[in-house]
Amino acid sequence: EPKPRSAFYRINIAEQRDSLEADVKRVNAERSVTAGEALRIQESYKEAIAKYQEAYQLYQDVGDTAGAALALLDIGKANYFLLDMHEAIASYEKALKLFEADNIRLDQGVSLLYIGMAKLFLGLNNDALSYYDRALHLFNNENDQRYYSFALNEIGRAYYLQGDANTALNYYNQALPIRQELNDRKGESFTLVSIGRVYSNVFGSDTLARDYYQRALALQREIGNRRLIAQTLGDIGRLSYRAGEYTAALNTYTEALRTAGDGDPSVRAEILMYIGLVYSAWGRHREAIDHYFNDALRLQEDRDARGFARTRQQIGRSYAALGEDDKALEHLKAALKLWQNVVHRTAEAETRYHIALIESKKGHLAEACEQIKTALPAVESLRSGIWNRALRANYFASVQNY
Repeated sequence: EPKPRSAFYRINIAEQRDSLEADVKRVNAERSVTAGEALRIQESYKEAIAKYQEAYQLYQDVGDTAGAALALLDIGKANYFLLDMHEAIASYEKALKLFEADNIRLDQGVSLLYIGMAKLFLGLNNDALSYYDRALHLFNNENDQRYYSFALNEIGRAYYLQGDANTALNYYNQALPIRQELNDRKGESFTLVSIGRVYSNVFGSDTLARDYYQRALALQREIGNRRLIAQTLGDIGRLSYRAGEYTAALNTYTEALRTAGDGDPSVRAEILMYIGLVYSAWGRHREAIDHYFNDALRLQEDRDARGFARTRQQIGRSYAALGEDDKALEHLKAALKLWQNVVHRTAEAETRYHIALIESKKGHLAEACEQIKTALPAVESLRSGIWNRALRANYFASVQNY
């Protein structure tokens, strides 16, 4: 029996009402995303997360899976900037499942890339490389050169942090021309800094490093990225520090600290640690510990595993210079364990060297020899793996005290 016209009318009105309500929710979701982006740019990350969560719920209400997944990525990125990596990973993984359900392959790759970045920050290098590899294949299949170059650079960074400088350079040198061709100035500057760090921190070639840093800094100032400018100034300051130009280094670090402001604890902590090194070089070790290293530790704890290890290592060296050997060993051994956890062979070898110096001073020669014997294979494997003869000699000179 046919239904009366009034029934069709009621159904039609209900459908229109549902459609109108869904449209309103979508508009409100987009507004929440826009508000979240504005807050994120202002580095008000917690407030941004609240807006992204509003958007996520609205997208969920109207069954917009892709919109919900994108909101989850935004939540994850804000948590990443807050250095809450576990929350970031949780959001990225939820987003990945939604993108997989909708077979949105490019955004699957983005989710995998972001998970890898958070894993790398936590020092889980092998996990990070696994996620990066999956992302790289998706970006290649989708022919997205911007994300492909991003993934190449991240893979290079993972190998650099693992102490494999040659493999790192290989990936950086693949990423750089792609980013230049895309006119991706932020990405290009990031890769230039990455290459500079390999030349300076591993190969000891500060002249080459400075060239890469200056090229990067010019690009960063063009685009006005304060975080990257502060980091690169920190790298340039380290070159002055290594050359014994401590006043020049301090001036550069002070500019970097002013540029970073209070909104980025990881960068601020890194610069504070560098300033502490200057005061240590001047023999003002207590001042370095009390006013710079300890402030850096507070910002790094439970946030930045590598930064925390590096700062504890420097505190250990300062206590050693003050003749407080037991405190020095406490910090150096804690740093050693952290370096082992994040798989950084060069930093581990350096820490073992400083432990050996103190153990030798205390008359513990067997322990000192064991530390050196353990450190030497890592140093030698890195030296012998450098293909350029001049760079090999430069690197050997930088670690000859081992």
